[in-house]
Amino acid sequence: MKSQIESRAEQQETRGNQQGFVDKQKVMAKQQKTHVLQTVRSMNSDALVFPSENGMAPKKTEQFLRGKTVLFDMDGTLLDTFEPILISMRYATKKVLGRVIPDSVLVEGVGQPLVDQMVALADEPNQSDVLLKVYRAHNEQNLYENSKPFAGVAEMVAEVKALGAKVGVVTSKRHSIASGSLSYYGLLDQFDCFVGLEDSTEHKPNPEPLFVAANMLNVNISSCIYVGDSPYDMQAAQAAGIPHIAVTWGKFFSREILEAEHPQKLIDSPNELVKALYEILLK
Repeated sequence: MKSQIESRAEQQETRGNQQGFVDKQKVMAKQQKTHVLQTVRSMNSDALVFPSENGMAPKKTEQFLRGKTVLFDMDGTLLDTFEPILISMRYATKKVLGRVIPDSVLVEGVGQPLVDQMVALADEPNQSDVLLKVYRAHNEQNLYENSKPFAGVAEMVAEVKALGAKVGVVTSKRHSIASGSLSYYGLLDQFDCFVGLEDSTEHKPNPEPLFVAANMLNVNISSCIYVGDSPYDMQAAQAAGIPHIAVTWGKFFSREILEAEHPQKLIDSPNELVKALYEILLK
C-alpha cells in the first residue's frame, strides 16, 4: 500500500506532466502566431503566373480579382479546430447524456450554430441548454492555443487581397470567440468584414449571413464567392446564387459529402485557391 508521501509525489509528477504539455502547446501556438504575422507582412505580390493547359506560354494575371469579394468560413477553413471541437463534443455528450455518440454524428452539424447542434444531439428538449453550457466551458479552455491556422491560409488570404479582392469571414460561431481566435494569430485585421452568429437572424444553410457580409462591404452579392468546408457553406452559397469553393482540409466532412453539394471547385490545399478563383472567373 502506498504511503501518503508516495501518493503526493505521484500527484505532483502528474501535475507537472500536465503543465508541461500545456506549456508546450503554448510555445507551439506562439511560434505559429509569429509565422502568420511574418507571412502577412511579407506578402506583396500583384501578379501571378499560371501554367497554360496546352503547354504554350504561361498566362499572367494582374489584379484579376478587382471588384470581387471572397468570403471565408472559419472553422475547418481558416482555423484547424477539428480536435478541440470533437474532444469537447465527446466530453459534453458523455457527461450530460451518459453515453458515447459516434464521432461522425458529433461533428455532422459543424458549420451550423452550436445551439442547433446541441438540440440535435439532446435526448430530451431540456438537455440542449445543459449540453451547450458544458461544451462551452470545456471548449473555451486554452481555446486560442488549440485553434491554430492551417498551414498556408495566411499566404492564401494575402494573395487574394493582393490580386484586388475584398475579403471577409462568415461564420456561425459567436462573434467574440471567433474574432478572438483570428486576432490571436494576427489574422483578423487582414479581413475587410467579419460576420459572426449575432450579426444575422438566420444562419447557414440560410444565405442571410452572406448578404449581411455583402451589405457590410457595400458590394453586390453577385460579386461574392464563398469558400468553406461544410455542406452548409455550400448550401448557403447556392441559396445566395453565388459561386462556392469547397475545401477538403477541414477534416469535418468527407470529400464525397462535399462533392454531393456540387461546388464550382473542390480544392485540397490553400495554395490551390487562387488558381480555382481564376478558373471560375476568367475561363
